[in-house]
Amino acid sequence: ELPQGNGDYVLRRLKESPATSDIPVIVLTGRREASVERQMRNLGATEFFTKPFDWNRLRVAVDKHLDAKPKTTENPCELSV
Repeated sequence: ELPQGNGDYVLRRLKESPATSDIPVIVLTGRREASVERQMRNLGATEFFTKPFDWNRLRVAVDKHLDAKPKTTENPCELSV
């Protein structure tokens, strides 16, 4: 339930675009229905969390997907997280 559309719309657009299709997407929602999780995962969500969420689990998920991307030195100004 976003101001300019729902998360499924945003996720679908990200996954349809060649420029963003490989970006891991972590869904964070207040919706607890199993059907919502299935829908988001079918659309390409990498992780799915419901509120209230565990900050440590979210951090592990973010770290996992940051580490999955190859490290490049093309942009020396890029910050490491």
